[in-house]
Amino acid sequence: MPELLNLEIVAPIPVGHRVHVRWLPLPVRNIAVFGPDKMSFEARPQEPLIHDLDTGVLYGPAWAIDEQGFPRTDRPVARELHGRVTRCVVTTRRELNAATVLEIEPDPAGYR
Repeated sequence: MPELLNLEIVAPIPVGHRVHVRWLPLPVRNIAVFGPDKMSFEARPQEPLIHDLDTGVLYGPAWAIDEQGFPRTDRPVARELHGRVTRCVVTTRRELNAATVLEIEPDPAGYR
């Protein structure tokens, strides 16, 4: 069954392309009144990293990509999805600038 992703990133991936989607949590510093600050992680389901496996292009928010243009490796991967794009809609919005709706047909279990 296809999975519908409503994203707050621009990812114009052609229908039929294979993708690897990874959701990384955003680190958030919790400032403590007493004692040291603590780091926690905030889920960002509308801002995953998407690697178009057919073109090699990586789409995602700036905070999830390191200085060399690679996915950050200093945070855990919360979820992954491998599959094929079956629909892609990129829209512009006044308050968000742009957004993408991707429909992805997941690969069969065990297929990569």
